[in-house]
Amino acid sequence: MNTDEIVDSLERCFISPNVADSNMEPANVVDVIDRAARNLSRIAHAITPTDAAAMQTPDGGRVGSLTEAVIYAADSLTKIAEAIGDLASAVREREA
Repeated sequence: MNTDEIVDSLERCFISPNVADSNMEPANVVDVIDRAARNLSRIAHAITPTDAAAMQTPDGGRVGSLTEAVIYAADSLTKIAEAIGDLASAVREREA
């Protein structure tokens, strides 16, 4: 390989014509790292927002992150499932 072929090969390793940057030009490694960092930041803020106060739940708890919200939702779904189970038991008892 001559120098030009080596340069072309290296360029193909770090620039993708299949992925566009914000200027609609072929993305390079820096574009990809920047995009990944921005998306990781968005994920981090979704999990634990830094600029939001924790929300109070009807039962007096506080939900301040995505993890806490999922736990609270799961607890609420459990209560709904128990209520459905109680209704099913009442229907079975009435039919008997």
